[in-house]
Amino acid sequence: MPNITVTHAETGLIQAEVVRSERVTPNMVRVTLGGDDLRRFEHRGFDQWFRLALPVGSPDDLARMPAKFGVGGYLSYLRIPKGHRPVVRNYTVRSFDEPAGELAIDFVSHGTEGVAGPWAAS
Repeated sequence: MPNITVTHAETGLIQAEVVRSERVTPNMVRVTLGGDDLRRFEHRGFDQWFRLALPVGSPDDLARMPAKFGVGGYLSYLRIPKGHRPVVRNYTVRSFDEPAGELAIDFVSHGTEGVAGPWAAS
């Protein structure tokens, strides 16, 4: 039986911006992120996941996020008031174009339900 090793990248918080989005199917949206900071992203290959923080109020609320999301960072995150605390969800990397510095993520969109689906659709 093969061993599986889970590793964590040491890059910490990376800020990115949406460079494009496309509707892949009626219920799936592919969002591509880019930006200079994304060049620090450590692509680990097939089936890599990461945490994505989405603002619930103002985009300025993302500035309150801790630099790392370990135990201490998670406790700092929980101290952000609920109306300003970004929503954090785990997503799988759809593709990473290292030369272009672009990361693609697929989101299931169920209309106005949820947080990430409506964000991706808009």
